[in-house]
Amino acid sequence: MKQPDEIRKELTDAFDDKDLKVNGALLSASPHFGDYVRMGYYLSCGPRGTISGEPVMRNALIALDADMTSRIDKYYSRESRAVKHFGQQQTAYATKTAQPDKDRDFSKLLTGSLEEFERNHGFVVVGERLPNYAGFVFGNVFKESLALKQHWKDVGAGPAHGEYSHRLQWYILIRAGAIKTVPVNQEATVFASIAPWQKGKTNLWTFIFDQLAKDASIGGDTLDFRSPENLNLWLVGDASPDFCPVLRAFLRSRMAKRQSTYDMEKYLAKKLRKSEEEIAGIMEYMRDETIAKRNPSARIAYPKNAKPEFVPYVKT
Repeated sequence: MKQPDEIRKELTDAFDDKDLKVNGALLSASPHFGDYVRMGYYLSCGPRGTISGEPVMRNALIALDADMTSRIDKYYSRESRAVKHFGQQQTAYATKTAQPDKDRDFSKLLTGSLEEFERNHGFVVVGERLPNYAGFVFGNVFKESLALKQHWKDVGAGPAHGEYSHRLQWYILIRAGAIKTVPVNQEATVFASIAPWQKGKTNLWTFIFDQLAKDASIGGDTLDFRSPENLNLWLVGDASPDFCPVLRAFLRSRMAKRQSTYDMEKYLAKKLRKSEEEIAGIMEYMRDETIAKRNPSARIAYPKNAKPEFVPYVKT
């Protein structure tokens, strides 16, 4: 677990010492630098984090679990019924057997909770839903999404990483009060401020939110949530089976789904509603563009009142 001074030093060593500037100023001179340090520190603390004696990180997740549970229409035993339903889904995915009958009671519980919270804190949903990242995504696309104050669904990042992990990081940080340089309900301003701070492999987003579990800064600490993999694996793991039962059951089901069924070509075909031949053309295009070093990203956008689109490049 890193202390604030350690996070501060890592950031200044990585950015100030390389003389990387935005609008002529070093990272340490950014009006949001204090937030960057706090966010890194809070995430590094993970579930161990307490502020003024309060377990703020755990409390944030408990609030999310409670909100998900409150969205279940039928009041009777809604928590236990949700856990049972998602457990049946998980088993079916793992064994590749028939899924339980769909139940609208348990549809979009996490999506609904996150979207309402995000809108209330300045984030933007363009169109009907967030973009889906179906495979590798280059820095230009990340930069655009950050600047737009727009989260994404990270399907292609792999089951251990988790498709919701970055959104959960931001939910936790905002709920825990880590962001203090902007008014409450405008925290997406800090999200957007991260966009310019990338040059080559030096990337502020990676330093705070997207470290690999094996990275030197993590140091093998499995409770350091600067690694989305650590956050996701802790939430779906067996160490705290009674903690956030609905959120945990949902994420376990989703992980089993990606482990057992995910294939980028099939995913694109389903979401874009295209034939195998059309998807084969997209994949060939992606390969050609990659060979030409034009950095195409596997991204699906959902424009308002329009069909889903395959959008490999940012708009200019």
